[in-house]
Amino acid sequence: MRKISGIFMALLMVLSMVPAVIAQEGIDEEMSELEGLLDSFLEVHQVSGGNILLTQLKTESVPVNEAEYDISLIDVSDNEDRCGIQVSGSEVSWIDIDTSQEVGGITISVHYVEIVKGAEQDLDVCEISVEGYEPSAEDSSETENDTGSDEETQTEEEIGAMTNVYGSKMRLLQLERSITRNILRGEKVVAFVIEKGGDASELQAILAELEAVKEEIAAADPASEDAVEAFVDLKKDAMDLSKRFRDAARELLKAGDVLEIRNRLRVMESSEINSLTGQIREQKREHNAEMIRNALNSMNIQNEGLVNRIRTGEATVGEVRQEIRKDLTAMQPAQRRTALQNALELRTKRAVETQQKIDQARLNSLERRQTRLEQRAVRLEQIEGPEADAIRAHIEARIQEMEESGEQLGESIETRAQRRENIINSESDTSSDAE
Repeated sequence: MRKISGIFMALLMVLSMVPAVIAQEGIDEEMSELEGLLDSFLEVHQVSGGNILLTQLKTESVPVNEAEYDISLIDVSDNEDRCGIQVSGSEVSWIDIDTSQEVGGITISVHYVEIVKGAEQDLDVCEISVEGYEPSAEDSSETENDTGSDEETQTEEEIGAMTNVYGSKMRLLQLERSITRNILRGEKVVAFVIEKGGDASELQAILAELEAVKEEIAAADPASEDAVEAFVDLKKDAMDLSKRFRDAARELLKAGDVLEIRNRLRVMESSEINSLTGQIREQKREHNAEMIRNALNSMNIQNEGLVNRIRTGEATVGEVRQEIRKDLTAMQPAQRRTALQNALELRTKRAVETQQKIDQARLNSLERRQTRLEQRAVRLEQIEGPEADAIRAHIEARIQEMEESGEQLGESIETRAQRRENIINSESDTSSDAE
């Protein structure tokens, strides 16, 4: 009887543990859902296709020209402008952002640097590319899913961060930095062509318009309702111009020239790019802090300390998850489910708003870009000097291409001509008022 009683008591003990086990499984499931929600609110650095993101304390094995190299990030500078990198036991080489250097037998370029604050130690990151490295098909597929290799998909993902003024400013600054890099590289190509006695007038004309696009981005208001449209239109213009420049340069360069230009591009320092990188980092942290504050408010959690640590860059994504998980675990089950449901509804609302912005940006995009180009043309036509004729010819060719695209959309020649006349008259009136 005592034996049966012992078995019965043991069974009761096991049964009494079942609700706790079920409850813990429910919490774990809810916390897993929470992590997905938090990731949708946070803006994290996206690695460009084919590039490698190094993190401290982890070695990446990279195949280059049928050999394997172990690349390690040892440290980054305090002002986040260069990385200390070691290759297969070589001495540590410090590489400035937007420059290239040979380390351990391979050429490495640094594109992005960030100090990620940790509770016990920093876990710095550095985005690099390696000359001769080609990602495998599996890596390429993964990169495509993560970053959106399709131009339109990538742009839509970028628009997702433009839900507040910080996110909009961040995206505009990122676009401005990208164009600045292309202009600096383009100037080195132009200098090389001229040095070799070639005609670089077409390349100079393209760079002149790219510079004008950059000025328009810098002047765009991130708080404006038109910020997304400006970002989409100007990014498309910048991509078209960059492609046009590459195609024109290929016609002027020989096979051996490309290698020499590549060597020159390895040494490219720019205080302007460094300044833009710092501004982007600041806006990203402000954006993340604002998004997490909204998420916490929706879950009825007050944690301004966490928000401030995100703003100053002292909180990692893992620490954000852990702290919010702790707050939610302390809630009663019904309260926790309500909190998660509210956060889910906030994410859904944000997704709907983002889609509306995407749809609005697609609407009449060609017409907006054509208007921008015609306004740009009026400004560029004021440029004097030996490249003036090439700039005018380039602009006329660009306008003609857009006019042909407009005809396919059913816009009449008279309408386009009248619109350009109105722009010119408007510019003239503004100049008169200024005088």
